[in-house]
Amino acid sequence: MPGFYPEYLDTTYFSSIMHATRRCILGSKRHYQRYKVHVDGKVKHGGITTDFERRKEEHKQNYPDSIIRKVGGKATEKTAREWEKDEGFI
Repeated sequence: MPGFYPEYLDTTYFSSIMHATRRCILGSKRHYQRYKVHVDGKVKHGGITTDFERRKEEHKQNYPDSIIRKVGGKATEKTAREWEKDEGFI
Protein backbone atom coordinates (compact mmCIF):
# COMPACT_ATOMS: atom_id res chain seq x y z
CA MET A 1 0.00 0.00 0.00
CA PRO A 2 1.88 3.08 -1.20
CA GLY A 3 2.06 5.94 1.27
CA PHE A 4 0.77 3.87 4.19
CA TYR A 5 4.04 3.73 6.15
CA PRO A 6 5.57 7.01 7.29
CA GLU A 7 9.10 7.58 6.03
CA TYR A 8 10.67 7.36 9.50
CA LEU A 9 9.49 3.74 9.81
CA ASP A 10 12.06 2.39 7.41
CA THR A 11 14.12 -0.76 7.96
CA THR A 12 17.01 1.20 9.47
CA TYR A 13 14.73 2.47 12.22
CA PHE A 14 13.38 -1.00 13.03
CA SER A 15 16.87 -2.50 12.90
CA SER A 16 18.17 0.00 15.47
CA ILE A 17 15.18 -0.69 17.76
CA MET A 18 15.71 -4.45 17.55
CA HIS A 19 19.44 -4.07 18.23
CA ALA A 20 18.78 -1.93 21.32
CA THR A 21 16.14 -4.37 22.58
CA ARG A 22 18.42 -7.36 22.08
CA ARG A 23 21.22 -5.55 23.92
CA CYS A 24 18.92 -4.85 26.89
CA ILE A 25 17.63 -8.40 27.06
CA LEU A 26 20.84 -10.30 26.37
CA GLY A 27 23.44 -7.79 27.46
CA SER A 28 23.05 -8.27 31.20
CA LYS A 29 23.54 -12.06 31.09
CA ARG A 30 21.86 -12.73 34.40
CA HIS A 31 22.27 -16.49 34.45
CA TYR A 32 23.38 -17.04 38.06
CA GLN A 33 21.04 -17.94 40.89
CA ARG A 34 22.15 -17.37 44.49
CA TYR A 35 21.01 -19.85 47.12
CA LYS A 36 21.41 -20.86 50.76
CA VAL A 37 21.19 -24.33 52.33
CA HIS A 38 19.34 -24.32 55.68
CA VAL A 39 19.57 -27.19 58.18
CA ASP A 40 17.68 -26.97 61.47
CA GLY A 41 17.00 -23.29 60.86
CA LYS A 42 20.68 -22.40 60.37
CA VAL A 43 22.54 -21.62 57.16
CA LYS A 44 24.94 -24.48 56.52
CA HIS A 45 26.09 -23.52 53.05
CA GLY A 46 25.39 -21.17 50.19
CA GLY A 47 26.57 -20.43 46.72
CA ILE A 48 25.71 -19.65 43.14
CA THR A 49 24.61 -21.83 40.26
CA THR A 50 23.31 -21.67 36.72
CA ASP A 51 21.10 -24.73 37.30
CA PHE A 52 19.25 -24.36 40.60
CA GLU A 53 17.27 -27.62 40.43
CA ARG A 54 20.38 -29.69 39.74
CA ARG A 55 22.31 -28.01 42.55
CA LYS A 56 19.39 -28.42 44.91
CA GLU A 57 19.37 -32.20 44.31
CA GLU A 58 23.14 -32.39 44.84
CA HIS A 59 22.83 -30.65 48.22
CA LYS A 60 19.92 -32.91 49.20
CA GLN A 61 22.35 -35.86 48.97
CA ASN A 62 24.70 -34.25 51.51
CA TYR A 63 22.00 -32.63 53.65
CA PRO A 64 18.85 -34.80 53.34
CA ASP A 65 16.83 -32.75 55.86
CA SER A 66 17.85 -29.41 54.38
CA ILE A 67 15.83 -26.64 52.81
CA ILE A 68 17.50 -24.95 49.86
CA ARG A 69 16.22 -21.44 49.18
CA LYS A 70 16.85 -19.04 46.35
CA VAL A 71 18.20 -15.67 47.41
CA GLY A 72 16.92 -12.80 45.29
CA GLY A 73 16.58 -12.97 41.54
CA LYS A 74 19.10 -14.04 38.95
CA ALA A 75 22.32 -12.06 38.80
CA THR A 76 25.29 -11.50 36.55
CA GLU A 77 28.33 -13.66 37.19
CA LYS A 78 30.24 -10.71 38.66
CA THR A 79 27.46 -9.76 41.07
CA ALA A 80 26.84 -13.38 42.07
CA ARG A 81 30.51 -14.04 42.80
CA GLU A 82 30.77 -10.83 44.84
CA TRP A 83 27.72 -11.91 46.87
CA GLU A 84 29.21 -15.37 47.42
CA LYS A 85 32.44 -13.83 48.68
CA ASP A 86 30.68 -11.23 50.87
CA GLU A 87 28.55 -13.96 52.47
CA GLY A 88 31.68 -16.00 53.28
CA PHE A 89 30.83 -19.02 51.16
CA ILE A 90 34.21 -19.05 49.38
